[in-house]
Amino acid sequence: MTCPAVGVSKPANSESKVDLPEPDAPTMATPSERVMQKLISCRIVSSPAGLRTRLHRRRVSIRKSLSMMRCLLFLLFFLSVSARGEEAPIVLVLGDSLSAGYGIAPESAWVTQLQRRLQGQNYPHIVVNNSISGQTTSGALARLPALLRQHRPRIAIIELGGNDGLRGLPIAQIRLNLQAILDQLAQSGAEILLIAMRIVPNLGPLYTEKFKQVYADLAGEYQVTLAPFLLHGIAEQTKLMQADGIHPRAEAQTKILDNVWPALVPLLRGSE
Repeated sequence: MTCPAVGVSKPANSESKVDLPEPDAPTMATPSERVMQKLISCRIVSSPAGLRTRLHRRRVSIRKSLSMMRCLLFLLFFLSVSARGEEAPIVLVLGDSLSAGYGIAPESAWVTQLQRRLQGQNYPHIVVNNSISGQTTSGALARLPALLRQHRPRIAIIELGGNDGLRGLPIAQIRLNLQAILDQLAQSGAEILLIAMRIVPNLGPLYTEKFKQVYADLAGEYQVTLAPFLLHGIAEQTKLMQADGIHPRAEAQTKILDNVWPALVPLLRGSE
């Protein structure tokens, strides 16, 4: 019987080492680098952009609201000013060159100063100056109906007659014209301030005195306020008068207003 040969191992001549790969550890799926960049970009940009969009829309809405509020406030202001302008009482000045500011700058004239003083003392009145150089009582009488229709004055300041007197017109005619003016003003409901006029004594003392008396008589007859002559305390001072000796300089205009003001104030307070 034959037995198979039995192999016998021998120790290795030298040690050998074999590096085996590490076993695969469990792994998680990850997106590709391009996908990651897209995701990162979306996370960084999209959220602030949405916030900016919301903030922008809110700012636009606020701007629109403020704009509408400004328009509304402007409209209310315009309507209030317009209403006040319609209701503001009118002071009509009916005069000649002494009230028209003859020979001086318009802003210096006493009537212009009157408007500034009214505003400075919070009176709502508006001054309408219909004074014309050379105007007579008859000329003013002819214009008065249209002026009353147009302006409906609460107060009328009458400074007329000087040119009539300088021309030597009959005293009776001057009086009749002034009476007709006062009649129309009284019928309109306006308060009247009559300026006492004076003239130079070229036509003699009798004419001068009768002329002066007309104003006192009419003030009593119509029960209207009589203010002193505009040039009271001024005509005697040559430095305050122009070269013609009839018209006052600009430096005299405040004094003229001061002559009128005390008689005018009660009428202003009663017509606000």
